[in-house]
Formats: sequence, C-alpha cells, structure tokens
Amino acid sequence: MKKSADILRLPVISISEGKQVGTVKDLIIDASLGSVVALVIDDGSWYLGAKVLPFPSIVGLGESAVMVENTNTVLPVSAVPRLEQLMSAAVRVIGTRTLTRSGFMGGKVVELFVDEAGRIVLCEVEENIGERIQIPAQQIVTFGKDVLIISDNGD
Repeated sequence: MKKSADILRLPVISISEGKQVGTVKDLIIDASLGSVVALVIDDGSWYLGAKVLPFPSIVGLGESAVMVENTNTVLPVSAVPRLEQLMSAAVRVIGTRTLTRSGFMGGKVVELFVDEAGRIVLCEVEENIGERIQIPAQQIVTFGKDVLIISDNGD
C-alpha cells in the first residue's frame, strides 16, 4: 500500500533504456472505479502537452522510483481519450470534504492510499478537531469532485 504523497515527485525510470523518463506530477483518478488509473508525468517538455503513464504499465512502484519497461509506456494524454476526459473531470479526492449519506459534514481528505493495482484502499481524513481518521474504501459511496460521500457507520 502506497500513500499518494510517496508517489508524487518520484522519478520514472525505463528499465530497458536505463534512464529517467520523467517525474510523477499528479494522479489521474477514475471516480467510478475508485482507482488511480494513470500518473501524470513531467518529462520536461510540458509545452508539447501532458504525458501520462497508465497504471497497468507500471512494472514497479518502489520508495525511490516508478519503474516502467521502456519509454514508450509514457504517452501523450491526447492518445488516450479516456484519460483526457478524467483529467478534465479533475477528481482529486485529496482536499475534498467528507459528507455522510445522511448529510453530516465531516473533515477533509488529506491523504489516500492505493494498492499495487492502483485501487484506492483508504482515505485519511483530518477532522475539524485536528484528529486524523482512516476511512476504508468499503465505506466510500462516491468519490466526488467536491465531496467524498461515505456511509453512515458502515451501512
């Protein structure tokens, strides 16, 4: 399980070429799947358009680097229309408020944790009193652009 903060700013390294392809700049989240489906990669040529690395193309996700088989796995976002749509939707999760199904506002999401397949397994929420709690994915009803809807006491 990896924290999103541990993924951001990691170098992306091509195994076959033995070189750095870029750096992880952001996560692309598919709210309907509750998953990180790609990473936005800064390859130093932002003026040519955004580059993405689909999550299934990741060979290794370590503490020091994101490993890919070769540089061809990093694609222009325009080559993957679904990822382009998700980038436009801009679902971030981190920074959103929590809201229960019954309408009670909670704290703000400060971190998310993903498994090796990119599925969001839990969100860390800072309550208004400063306490941090962890909400498992099973309690999350909707990953929204503005709010994270959670079930009331596990229902």
